Amino acid sequence: MKQVASCELRVASCHPPLVRFLNSKLETRNSKLGVKSPLFAILMLTGAAALSADSARSVVAEGNALYVKNKHEAALQKYTRAQALLPNSPLLSYNTGNVYFRQKDFDKALEAYGKAAQAPDQALAEAAYFNAGNAQFAKEDYLQAIEMYKQALKIDPEDRDAKANLELARRKLKEQSKPQ
Repeated sequence: MKQVASCELRVASCHPPLVRFLNSKLETRNSKLGVKSPLFAILMLTGAAALSADSARSVVAEGNALYVKNKHEAALQKYTRAQALLPNSPLLSYNTGNVYFRQKDFDKALEAYGKAAQAPDQALAEAAYFNAGNAQFAKEDYLQAIEMYKQALKIDPEDRDAKANLELARRKLKEQSKPQ
């Protein structure tokens, strides 16, 4: 999934977090908590009430299913509905950022990733910085893209995609700086 030509921007993480990293990064935490559902663990960690957690979990699952089917506008509606139940959820900010990214609304994506980057969950914060770098790259703001990839690498120095994108952004910035 992450294998792409070295001259391309790597965007493998622009999927709902349940697809990219929750299954791997939160699985350990979930097993320690005795929780089988990654989303339930996240909802517990955000302090959501049990009733709204069940509702939000259902709505987010519907949104993720729509996102995977490339029905981004419908997914955004589900995530927005879930945000009404969990207004301070960095995970939902990340998901909405991914939708905005796919819709090429990079400014809104950056705003959402900025909120997600404040997450106490380092895997989520790293993914938010990485995707913010991709959004900046798409805007051809290579200097800001470089900064976002550096933030991602501070959290996960072994992230090969962030390393590759950082080098690509540096090359693009150098090309952009050359006189025409």
